[in-house]
Amino acid sequence: MSYFHTFDRHEGQLLTVGRQRYFIFRSGSGIEHMIQDKCPHRGGPLSRGRWDPVKLRLECPWHKSSWPEKTLIKMQLPTIKVNSRWTVYLGLVDPGAICHVHDIPVATIESVEHGAPTSL
Repeated sequence: MSYFHTFDRHEGQLLTVGRQRYFIFRSGSGIEHMIQDKCPHRGGPLSRGRWDPVKLRLECPWHKSSWPEKTLIKMQLPTIKVNSRWTVYLGLVDPGAICHVHDIPVATIESVEHGAPTSL
């Protein structure tokens, strides 16, 4: 079953649908994208990664694989944004999957160079 989910951006930054997780990634230009919270290398939680603002790369917390901003943007889900309301196309989803929006600190990812929180 194809599934769309609409939520208020201020409710949270992490979306879980069944066992799948997605998070809001803010690119270096400040544009926000909804991407899967799964490293392409080994499935680590990218939302817990470290952002390098100089190299524009996100480092996976599990194996230190890093992904350029352009690759992350290509991974984004189709999303319609109207003010703070987001509608995300999640593709095929199990009809019994429960959807939750979580307000967790995925937007403050430590900078690789400085160790200081930077906003994604």
